[in-house]
Amino acid sequence: MRKIEVKMTNLKRLRREKNISIKELAERVNINFTRIQHYESRYRDINKAEALVIYHIAKVLECNMEDILELDSEEEKKFFGSRT
Repeated sequence: MRKIEVKMTNLKRLRREKNISIKELAERVNINFTRIQHYESRYRDINKAEALVIYHIAKVLECNMEDILELDSEEEKKFFGSRT
């Protein structure tokens, strides 16, 4: 039987790099921690999150908003130009 490897979300990777727990991130962004869990497990699509939520998460994680989104390279080119 083959084991399927699932890529970690950008949100989870960035949060771990900053050594911030889901609970701490949720408190600092002022949203329920299950929402962060849902974004990290892809139960909820981070690309459809409110811009203000993404903005506050990016501030806490000290990154750009687009670093959190899960866009493929074609979507990145379309929305963010060739700077990626």
